Amino acid sequence: MRQSVGQSASGGMDALFGRVTLDGLGAADGPPARTLEAKAGYGMPVLQGRFIGTPWLGFSQSEDSETLRAGWTLARRARDGRAMELGLEGTQANNHAGARTEHAMLVRVTARW
Repeated sequence: MRQSVGQSASGGMDALFGRVTLDGLGAADGPPARTLEAKAGYGMPVLQGRFIGTPWLGFSQSEDSETLRAGWTLARRARDGRAMELGLEGTQANNHAGARTEHAMLVRVTARW
């Protein structure tokens, strides 16, 4: 579980990348935004113990939205530091202000050698 407190720039990503200078990004435009996040998973051996499979669920809530996440990660780590990981994640985000729901799928592949 994690709780974070901070300000966000007005205007979203456009406000961050559309600026010539950084003036005004630190200005408070209201009370600090608070977010509570929780994620739980359980790893178990799969494919004859050569990999670790981890199903997980996550939830985050802020003053203006809530997000449900679920996924599965398949990982293998060797003793010499090499690693391979394949992850699949589904997300449902609900925005309270506009009553808008967004869905997303993410596939992640990571390799270290």
